[in-house]
Amino acid sequence: MFIEEVIIDGFKSYATRTVVSGFDPRFNAITGLNGSGKSNILDAICFVLGITNLSAVRASNLQELVYKQGQAGVTKASVTILFNNEDSSKSPVGYEQYKQISVARQVVIGGKNKYLINGHTAQVNQVQNLFHSVQLNVNNPHFLIMQGRITKVLNMKPPEILGMIEEAAGTRMYENKKQSALKTMGKKEKKVDEINKILAEEITPTLEKLRKEKMNYMQWAANNTEMERLARFCIAYEFTKAEQVSAKSSTELKDIQDKLETLSQMRLHHEALMESTQDKLDAINLNRNKHMRGEFQGLKDKEESLGKELVKVRTKHTNAQSSLTATETNVQALRDQRRDVEAAIDAMAASLATKQADFDRIQAAHTDKSDALAAIVDEIQSLNAGVSSHVSKKSLGEQLAASQKELQEQTSLLHQLTMKIKHMETNLKTKQAALATTKSQNAALEAKHAALSAQIQHLQDDLSRLGFTEDNPVKRQRHDLQHTLQSLRRDLDEATASVSSKLRFEYHNPRIDPSSVKGMVAKLLTLKHDWSATALELAAGGKLYHVVVDTDQTGKQLLQHGNLKTRVTIIPLNRITRKVLPPQKVAAAKAVARTEGGQVWEALELVECDRDVQPAMEYAFGTTLICDKSDVAKQVTFHRDVQTRTVTLEGDSFDPAGTLQGGSAPANNASILKKVQVLVDLTRKIRSTEHELDELDAQYQALEKDAQVYHKLHQQLDLKHHERELLESQMQGTSYGMIQQEINRIQDDLVTSKQGVDTAEAAIARLRSQVDTLQQDIDSLKHSRSSRLAQLEVRQKQAKIDVSAASNVLKQHDQELSEIKLELESVQSERETALESLKAAEDDRVRLLADVDKCADHLERVERDARAVGDQLKAKRDALNACDNELKTLQGELNGHETAMNDCDIEIKKIEHRIQRIQKETTTSHTAVNHLLDTHSWIATERQYFGKEHTDYDFRQKDYPTAQKRLAGLKDTQGALSKKINKKVMGMIEKAEHEYQSLMTKRGIIENDKTKITAVI
Repeated sequence: MFIEEVIIDGFKSYATRTVVSGFDPRFNAITGLNGSGKSNILDAICFVLGITNLSAVRASNLQELVYKQGQAGVTKASVTILFNNEDSSKSPVGYEQYKQISVARQVVIGGKNKYLINGHTAQVNQVQNLFHSVQLNVNNPHFLIMQGRITKVLNMKPPEILGMIEEAAGTRMYENKKQSALKTMGKKEKKVDEINKILAEEITPTLEKLRKEKMNYMQWAANNTEMERLARFCIAYEFTKAEQVSAKSSTELKDIQDKLETLSQMRLHHEALMESTQDKLDAINLNRNKHMRGEFQGLKDKEESLGKELVKVRTKHTNAQSSLTATETNVQALRDQRRDVEAAIDAMAASLATKQADFDRIQAAHTDKSDALAAIVDEIQSLNAGVSSHVSKKSLGEQLAASQKELQEQTSLLHQLTMKIKHMETNLKTKQAALATTKSQNAALEAKHAALSAQIQHLQDDLSRLGFTEDNPVKRQRHDLQHTLQSLRRDLDEATASVSSKLRFEYHNPRIDPSSVKGMVAKLLTLKHDWSATALELAAGGKLYHVVVDTDQTGKQLLQHGNLKTRVTIIPLNRITRKVLPPQKVAAAKAVARTEGGQVWEALELVECDRDVQPAMEYAFGTTLICDKSDVAKQVTFHRDVQTRTVTLEGDSFDPAGTLQGGSAPANNASILKKVQVLVDLTRKIRSTEHELDELDAQYQALEKDAQVYHKLHQQLDLKHHERELLESQMQGTSYGMIQQEINRIQDDLVTSKQGVDTAEAAIARLRSQVDTLQQDIDSLKHSRSSRLAQLEVRQKQAKIDVSAASNVLKQHDQELSEIKLELESVQSERETALESLKAAEDDRVRLLADVDKCADHLERVERDARAVGDQLKAKRDALNACDNELKTLQGELNGHETAMNDCDIEIKKIEHRIQRIQKETTTSHTAVNHLLDTHSWIATERQYFGKEHTDYDFRQKDYPTAQKRLAGLKDTQGALSKKINKKVMGMIEKAEHEYQSLMTKRGIIENDKTKITAVI
């Protein structure tokens, strides 16, 4: 066997998978440069061979063999060596059939060391045995001879050389296994000696003793069986004699009881028929009141609602048709007006074009003359550059020019406003004349509008006199209470869902008075302090879930006919034995508590309840004390003057019988009593809120009549408001309405323009004064320089005359052009208004057409619904009458069953009196039989065999006095045996025999192992 290939991955300097192959069968050396990894290949081979001395591979632990100790991302070192195993004569033991053997070893950072042989996980000793069988023990001190130890090997002593030869020859492995086997045999021999000693000294004597005790126990058990059989024979004989005595009376009593049973069945039959008839009555009444009556009222309300809607829809349809007719008339008038306005606009546009051309020509000539005058003025100003004293530092000429320009602008604005006012006044007179012409067309709508306004005022006066408002305090309080009640019921449902199902008690029997069933104990008390909840819960225990009723008869009815879903314990108040602690015990307990520095309370002190359920609270809490600390509770419980059960606030319980319980408090502090208190508080709040709501409902019913009148008047008022809005919309769409809107617009513009005239006149007066002042200043400056500026002034004068003449012509044409533009703008504005009015009227016409169709469809639908509801109402009224007739019939049947049941009750009472008389006569015999039945429960199952032949109760075969004598003798014998028998012997002997067999089996296994090891050696 020799190495063919070495695969290294993550080992020392080999970070990635490296395959070294092509080894020669006689490979014995590795050469290469320093640092090239020669030694790491040898270390890898030693690593696979299982070296344990890591210093030989230059490492202190296995983690250091991983590439850079795992810090470079490589966390596993793996080396695999592939051996050529074709020469089976030199193969490892057990691997002769393999042509190649693959041995791998892996080590993981923070993980375990693992070996694999041919891809399968192997143990360390399995790998070592493989290599030992071919003389490869890497852990042999002389397996790896380093360069510096060659001399030491040459100088070894003969025994050391012999050991090295044995190791090389492979005989050392067998010697080691032999020593290990001898050591194991020594341990096994020692274990056999121990087993023999235990058998001789413990198991065998104990087993003999138990076998003797078993014989005595078997004799005692046999005597017991015979005693029990004889005792049953004697009791059966006595029971049979007592039964025979009462047989005669029992026969007569049975006949009477059969008659009583027949009457009872007859009464139950009539009672069942009564209940069935009553259920039918209740069902029909419920259906009549809840469904049929509700449906009838709903249909009646629907009919009334449809009637109101029908009136409203008809009115709306009539108004829509009237509005459509008026709108169509208005559309035609607006179309005619649009044609007239467009013709006037075309004529004015042609005139404006001619005037605009003349104005442009004159304005160009005026501009040329103004430029010449400006040049002369600039030349003059350059000669007498005078500067004013104003803050602007402009020359007097510049200031004068600016003021004159602004004066000209204001004058032009005043002229335009004057012309606009003149035009608007003319247009206003025209519109007013047109309004007077169309006023007669709108007279009917005005009258109708006035009538609707009067009706609306009348309805508003009626509402004011009624004094009812939607925001009524009673209604608001009622709504708030309803909202509060819903919230409380929602909280109650959530709280109920969070409590234990044990606290949910429900029953269904309408014949049981609800006031006679008080409820569970937990729901009948109120905690005085929340901190006592845990202690009180433990003090009462399961009694918290007991159901309290007023009498035992109520309890029987509840159990038999209550349809209970869960098992409950019922405690009737008339049968409770009231238990409370004596005052002297309570005083002694409090004295002990004060001595210990603590407090103690009676459990009853910490709860409150109604007076009628006080006995139930005393039954649940009357004999328990509550202490604040465990130490105090312990002292109080076991004090000789107290001797009473106590419970601490933390949940520890102490009983004078010696029972101690701790840690009973709920982990999440969710005490049942606290949750129950939440339920009780919510229930009380709900009842109080319901009571307040009932009072408010009574007040609200008193106001309901006023509310109906108010809603009826308010509905009429809304309808009239809607009619008036439709009428106003119709009026605005007529020619009269549109002209009135245009007059209002012109009047508003006229007021604005007159205000502009006043503002312009004030500005003109101010500017004229300013121009005069500046002109005077300039004239005074000219006199001092007249000689130098005479020529320029002559030219300037002539230029001014020319500019003035051109300005007058330009102003005249500008005025004419402005007048034409104003007229054109006014007509264009009138055209836009007419177009908008026409578009709005056409849109209204389309909308009104759709509204008329929609109203017609709606009217037809409402009329159809009203007819259908009327038919349903008639059918529902007939069904109510039929239901009333059925109720009368069922009531007659109910009265007949009740009379028959009363007759049965009278007859049953007579028979019960007769039964009581017979029972008194047979009391003595029955007492004996009942006593035996109560004392010996087996009689009920064995009585069928009493007196029968070939049974244990054959009175003819066995004599009663003889049996009595034998029974007495057996009792004496058993008295002597019972003092010396061991009743646990059957279990003890079985255990002892099992141990004996177990030890014998172990000893046999050890001896077999010893024989096998000896044979191997």
